[in-house]
Amino acid sequence: MSRVNFDDFIAGVAEALEIEVSDVLEIEAGADPSAHLKDLEAFDSMGHFAVSMQIEDQFGFSIDYDTLADSISFKALYEYCIAYAK
Repeated sequence: MSRVNFDDFIAGVAEALEIEVSDVLEIEAGADPSAHLKDLEAFDSMGHFAVSMQIEDQFGFSIDYDTLADSISFKALYEYCIAYAK
């Protein structure tokens, strides 16, 4: 089971996307209930690649592109990673 906590995951994602942690947390806070990861400008194809590398570093597995692209929130993505971590 992975020992990565949500705060460390968010910090890693923010670093990978080259954005502030507060930007990630704002989306997670649900200020706009219709906001999804795909609405985050930095979460483009290069952002997907950067986050996938971060997930591999933190959790020890390669996430497939569709799972990453279809993720609605960072929390859902984190929960997926926890479930599939080595």
